[in-house]
Amino acid sequence: MSYKIFWGDIHNHNSMGYARGSLERSIDIARNSLDFFATTGQCQWHDMEKYESNVHMHWVNGFKAHNENWPKIQEAIKKTNEDGKFVAFIGYEFHSSMYGDYCIIFPDDNSRLEICDGIDSFKKLAKETGALIIPHHLGYKRGHRGFNIDVFDDNYSPVV
Repeated sequence: MSYKIFWGDIHNHNSMGYARGSLERSIDIARNSLDFFATTGQCQWHDMEKYESNVHMHWVNGFKAHNENWPKIQEAIKKTNEDGKFVAFIGYEFHSSMYGDYCIIFPDDNSRLEICDGIDSFKKLAKETGALIIPHHLGYKRGHRGFNIDVFDDNYSPVV
């Protein structure tokens, strides 16, 4: 049996959230150098604290941009897939001070955007849609969006 290596990016941010650069540019870069790609705009943070200086509005505004553009993101990803040449996935990032950050990667282009109130509802969404959820920020401090091993479940997260 021979194996083929595929190269990809499953955690890509752009201006469809609070990052920079267009979604179109992200797709172009991925298509020119990778086999697969997932856009995972920052979408929600159910337990975000509010800061006196209003710095939290950076995230709030980014989530608003992402969520308002969800149909546009879906359409762009749908158009990007090319059988036998390039695979694009859609997903988004769930921030949580308590549970850590996770990205959800959906198996199809028509997935729903759902605001979850915690890790259990996020896992439920993954189960209902066949999506993967992938923890990250393993180096962040626990309680400040860092990985929380107590809620990790490899039934939903086969990779870290």
